[in-house]
Amino acid sequence: MDDLYSQMLIATNDDAKITISVEELKSLIDRRIAEKAYPVGSIYISTQATNPSEIFGGQWESYGEGRTLVGAGTGTDTNSTAMQFEANTVGGEYSHKLTIAEMPNHRHEYDNGGLALTVMTNTPLSSMETNEGFKHDNIGWWFGHNKNVSGIATTGEDVAHNNIKPYIVTYMWKRIS
Repeated sequence: MDDLYSQMLIATNDDAKITISVEELKSLIDRRIAEKAYPVGSIYISTQATNPSEIFGGQWESYGEGRTLVGAGTGTDTNSTAMQFEANTVGGEYSHKLTIAEMPNHRHEYDNGGLALTVMTNTPLSSMETNEGFKHDNIGWWFGHNKNVSGIATTGEDVAHNNIKPYIVTYMWKRIS
């Protein structure tokens, strides 16, 4: 619109006629509206794969492939944990393999016909060593009486779990000029 207005002023000051086709005028108005509605840096989201340059003009690039959008600033979750999110940074992971520190505090028990073996977390090594019949090696705790005790079997497959929230896929574009 400013371009058109400038052309009109120049033409009026020079007593010249303004010559612009209806299509050129429509294109100029559409481009100006798009520039106001979607300035450089704007994000356009659609369920259609059409590049917005075909609709609004300007240059656009595909944006945020495989990612969700998070608002910039400090967010606080339902556990009152606050986290800072800086604009244009990325984070998160599609799958996550738990570390030992992330596993819940728990214990394993073994019962073999009245003969019990218990492995406890958060128990000092010194107190476990004083229990009759128990010994510790670099593998774990073992019951040392001469009875048929096979120990505690491991479980789990040590693989990462899905860490993706429910989603719906759209096309996202960022205006770059």
